[in-house]
Amino acid sequence: MNRFFSFILCCGAVACGGASGTTALAGGGTTTNDGGPGGNPQVVSCGTSTCSIPAQACCVFETTPAWTYGCVDGTTCPVLAGGPNGASVQGTALGCSGAANCTGGDVCCVFENANKQVVSACQATCPAGGAQLCDPTAASSGCAADAGACSSANISDWGLPKGYATCGGVGS
Repeated sequence: MNRFFSFILCCGAVACGGASGTTALAGGGTTTNDGGPGGNPQVVSCGTSTCSIPAQACCVFETTPAWTYGCVDGTTCPVLAGGPNGASVQGTALGCSGAANCTGGDVCCVFENANKQVVSACQATCPAGGAQLCDPTAASSGCAADAGACSSANISDWGLPKGYATCGGVGS
């Protein structure tokens, strides 16, 4: 069974244990409040684990009582039960989370794709309506001087928790 399929099967299931504050889910997903940007051009941080990019994406879901993270094959996330007030939630698919994941002068852009899902990818420039993801804890956030400071203001517009940020605090 591939990781994508097993992640979908488990996410609605009962959690399988884990350390205090973190509940491990089968298929590589975790529920935690400790997610944030990181990685390098080969991997993107995904909660308490990493996903191999570009073959995988890190799906970030706003679930109750914490955020759920999981690697999936491809660039889109499944819909997951367990969101606020019991609603189903569409995850944000991270192919990158900041400049550390990109090469060749590309920047990490977050935007809504043609299917209305929030995704991120390394690109030369961010599309209209998108924003540049940055790492507020990195020595160099990756933001150009004219893009504004790396800020988590409005990050929830992109379906991401406060550990993530955009240059200038740009929302959707």
